[in-house]
Amino acid sequence: MNIDFNNINFYGFLAITIIVFALVFLGFGVILILKNLSRNLKKIKTPFLELEKSDDNKQSIETELPQINEKKFCIKKSLTRHPFFELMQYFIDIAIPQLEISHELKKIVVTEFLIIKFTVFKTILYDYIANQEQILISGGVVSTDDINEIFLNGIKEYNSLAREKEIKHNGRIIKIPEIFIKKFDKWHSPHVELTFQSIKDISNNDIYPDEMMKLLSIIEMFMIAFKLTISDAMISINELNGQLEKELNIQIER
Repeated sequence: MNIDFNNINFYGFLAITIIVFALVFLGFGVILILKNLSRNLKKIKTPFLELEKSDDNKQSIETELPQINEKKFCIKKSLTRHPFFELMQYFIDIAIPQLEISHELKKIVVTEFLIIKFTVFKTILYDYIANQEQILISGGVVSTDDINEIFLNGIKEYNSLAREKEIKHNGRIIKIPEIFIKKFDKWHSPHVELTFQSIKDISNNDIYPDEMMKLLSIIEMFMIAFKLTISDAMISINELNGQLEKELNIQIER
C-alpha cells in the first residue's frame, strides 16, 4: 500500500501524530504492567499457605491456618477401672443368666457358652491393660500392635473351653453341642472381622497422642462388640430351630 504524503492535509497529519503518541503511551503501559506482575509473582498466596520467593530463590512456607497450642491429653485413672469391666461382670452375673430362652437345656448350654466367652475376655483384657500400664509406669514404651493377637488367642481359648465344658443336669453330663458353636461362629464372624479391622485402624492412626489413648479407644469399641455377642447367640438359637434341641435330647438319652 502506497501513501501519498503530498495529499495529506493538516488534519490528516494531526490524526497520524495522535495515533503514534497513543501507541507509545500504550507500550509504556504494557511495560509497567509486566514489571508489576513480575514483582507480584515473587509472592504467591493461597487461602491455606503462603509461598514467598526470596532473592536467593529459596522458598519459605507460612501457614495461614489457625494456630492451635499443643495440649497433652492424659487419662485420669487406670484403664483397669474402665466401665467395660463392670459391664462384662454385669453380663456374667445378671444379663446372661436372665436370657429369655424357653427350652431349659438350650438355656443351660447357651448360658454356659456365653459366660465362658465373657469370662475369658474379661480376664485376658484386664491382664493385658494392667501389664501395659505397668510398662508405662516403669518408663517403658507401650504398644497396641499385639492386641489383635491377644484377641485371637481369646477366641481360641473360649472355643476350647466351651468344647471341654461338662454340664451336670439331672445326674447326666451335657456337652455344649458342636452344632451350636459352629452356628454361633458363623453369625459372630463378621463382627469379629469388624473388630479386628477396627483395632488395626486405631493402632495405625497417628491422630492419637499416645498408645494409651489408642488402648482407651479400643476398649470403648469392645463394649459395642460384646453387646453384639448376645444378639449373635440368640440369632444362632433361632436359626437352628429344632436341631439344637434334637442334639441335646440325644445326649440325655444316652
